[in-house]
Amino acid sequence: DNDFRKDSLKSICAMNLKKWPGGGASDMTEIDSIAKDYKGYLKEQFSFYDPDIVICCGTTDIFRNVTECESEWKMTKRGINWYERKPGKYVIAYQHPAARIYGPFLLYSLLDAVHEIIS
Repeated sequence: DNDFRKDSLKSICAMNLKKWPGGGASDMTEIDSIAKDYKGYLKEQFSFYDPDIVICCGTTDIFRNVTECESEWKMTKRGINWYERKPGKYVIAYQHPAARIYGPFLLYSLLDAVHEIIS
């Protein structure tokens, strides 16, 4: 119901590396350049949240450079890449929600990965 949805969304945060709108497709070279230019600010913003789970939607390597994390990549049984950025805090490399992939497949493969990683 609406109250459950509103309460659940309070625990979720979205953070864009590029802070202004673009076109219909992302230019990863531009995002990488922006992330390098604003690395200090992005790292500071991320530190405010210190989330348990980060889902990088197509920008995982850029995110790793911003946060300066050197953890080793791992892979779930179903091929989802992830790493533990610090104890109990995970980063998952995943598809952007607007990817042309059947919605339930996106959702359930992500849920499966989260379950495997935190178990």
